[in-house]
Amino acid sequence: MREFRQQHGRAGERYWSIWFEGEPDQAPDIVASAWGGVKEGKRTEHGKTKDKIGPKGKAGTKAYMSGSDNAAFEMDRAIRKKIEEGYVEVGLDGRPLLGGAVVKVIDHGLPLPKHLCFSKPRNNMGAEAIQRLEEAGDLLFTRKMNGMMVIAHIDARGVVYLYSRRMETLTYHFPHLLRALGPTGMSLPPSSVLLFEAFSKDGNTRRDLLEVQSIMRSLPNRAKELQDERGYLKFYLFRIPIWKGVDLEKQNSCENQCYLIENTFTDRFIEWRDEDTKHVKGQFLYPIENYDGAIPDALAEAEAEGYEGWVCYQRSAIMGDYSYSFHGKPDRPACCFKMKAVQEDDFICYWSPIGGSKKHPEGSWGTGKNSSRVGTLSLYQLNPKSEEVYVCEVGSGLSDTQRDDLRTANFPLVAQVLFEDRFYISDGDKSNSLSLPRISQFREDKKPSECINDSL
Repeated sequence: MREFRQQHGRAGERYWSIWFEGEPDQAPDIVASAWGGVKEGKRTEHGKTKDKIGPKGKAGTKAYMSGSDNAAFEMDRAIRKKIEEGYVEVGLDGRPLLGGAVVKVIDHGLPLPKHLCFSKPRNNMGAEAIQRLEEAGDLLFTRKMNGMMVIAHIDARGVVYLYSRRMETLTYHFPHLLRALGPTGMSLPPSSVLLFEAFSKDGNTRRDLLEVQSIMRSLPNRAKELQDERGYLKFYLFRIPIWKGVDLEKQNSCENQCYLIENTFTDRFIEWRDEDTKHVKGQFLYPIENYDGAIPDALAEAEAEGYEGWVCYQRSAIMGDYSYSFHGKPDRPACCFKMKAVQEDDFICYWSPIGGSKKHPEGSWGTGKNSSRVGTLSLYQLNPKSEEVYVCEVGSGLSDTQRDDLRTANFPLVAQVLFEDRFYISDGDKSNSLSLPRISQFREDKKPSECINDSL
């Protein structure tokens, strides 16, 4: 057994352990793990998993991996992930092995630590809570871009380094952003951290996001080649956690932060032009867009402009310690949340993991605590020819009781599904999938033959 510990700012110390299990006379192919809290040296277990790892690849080929070898591979991968989240391996006495220690501060003389995480907005907020904020005049809307976050760190020497949300280096992907922020450009102050959303075109559509993904996930030279061909990415400045070494979000209200960015950078970004006009033409830096208005007006504005939605803030709230953390996973403060127009539709759903096939998936088993329950349902709709067309998998929205009861249900069923956006192969996407789907209810009043979608 190997054990790892993580100091969590608000919950104290946490532990995670992992080990092999299996028959004594056989190579181990079961990976088990447990996690929980540690207080005064005593563990309190919060959860436990046990997964039987099967072989991988085709037998007789170089790609084949036995169940025990695959189990060792999966264990190593899980451990690497925990280390990236700031966990440190400990010995029997609970002390770090080899003198290991977790970085808990940002040193502007060094690269940003791998397990540093800036907070993210909550995916949704209850309607009543949002209404209360609006009635109190404590609600602020900011435009949400459909892109990917880029972290700009201006270190103690004034040198600019770029990172992804997962702290992977992007410094050489965007030379135009380096020039803009660095000493030969706007010369932003040392010991500062700015959060941008990289976006393509108008930053509204799924296709725009796919363009950003293809560039962000490429090697630096390929990223520049793609931008030479398609146009250089643009950047939307939406947060400044640290400025001149000061934690602004731990001092200022959300309202002050949002308007500080808008008022400070609007003119500078409009006036800035990259000298390398061969590649970058026109404005590519944009400050946060703030919107004051009622909820219906904001939703109407987003629809009229084609926005993906809004990131909303409680005006008077201060993020405080939730601005960023060192436990490898982003906090989601209550003062910041997304607002999108929710869509819904009815779908034919199946669950029969053994009876399904690649051409006609029929759901899957769950994992972890749901390993003996329904994991996902496969969703379908009928095209104009009354042919079933696969849409995607969905598991969100199901209660533990439903996951048990659905094992003996008579499929196909009709499910009402909520989602934020949907995509079609006919429009150039890779699938007919839904964005953030979740089961709302099962429709006993509707037949599968009624689930028709003329766009398929």
